Amino acid sequence: MLIPASGMFNVRPGSKARQYLLWYAIAMAVVGLVAMFLPQNGFALPLFGIGIFAYSFVANYFAQKDAHEF
Repeated sequence: MLIPASGMFNVRPGSKARQYLLWYAIAMAVVGLVAMFLPQNGFALPLFGIGIFAYSFVANYFAQKDAHEF
């Protein structure tokens, strides 16, 4: 969770990109907690891993989109 939490601070405060990244980090936290407390649920851990992998692409997209807003 360190990567999504720290990645939010790479965009301007108060921007839409930061809000989207905040919601992404919250969703990742929920999926991570589900993976920890409901281990019989077989989809949560792979989903968390895919989410961490995809975060770099999602964060870059929103950062570039935020940079082009005037």
